[in-house]
Amino acid sequence: DETVNWLMDNNDFRRMLFENLFPASNSVKYHCGIKEPITVPNKMPGDIDILLFEDGKPENTIGIECKIVKSESLEDQSSKINKISRVQRKGTKQANGYAEIGFSRVYLMVILLDDGRNYKNPNVMFRSTPTKLLDGLYGFDWDSRLDSDIGIIYTHVNQFTSNHINQTKGLGLRVEREAVTKEQNEGLTQKILSLT
Repeated sequence: DETVNWLMDNNDFRRMLFENLFPASNSVKYHCGIKEPITVPNKMPGDIDILLFEDGKPENTIGIECKIVKSESLEDQSSKINKISRVQRKGTKQANGYAEIGFSRVYLMVILLDDGRNYKNPNVMFRSTPTKLLDGLYGFDWDSRLDSDIGIIYTHVNQFTSNHINQTKGLGLRVEREAVTKEQNEGLTQKILSLT
């Protein structure tokens, strides 16, 4: 929740996300960590990490399930990367649960928190995990577990130096696979209206 809220509080990240998902809109409403009345407590898929819709169009809401992978640079060792298999297993299950709820579009967002503070490259912009070490994340066969209508977004957050993340960071976002738009459940639209 903390990471998702931090990202959604960042103007640059919101702009990248909204421009990719709503290219013709300049007014997008969003909510983070939504539970009732959308989901049932203590049942899959859990809370809705990010809920987005264009102002005045709640019938076209996007539900985004977020999962975090951490990569840490270590002194004189290969990077330590965690949670990839858990993200693939649990993230796909929860995103599939979003689809069952009946959103117009559903995405699974994989957020890579890349701590590059111990890399020695003098150019801080290159202090990030080598791509070959992330093959298990970026090369995963999502089709084997994820509903084919669900989109995939990769978000990359770099911490290059020991400065606070808000001072020295890199943000990247790529829509790997577009979600298929469906007719949204009317009951869900009414629940979304009750949030505003």
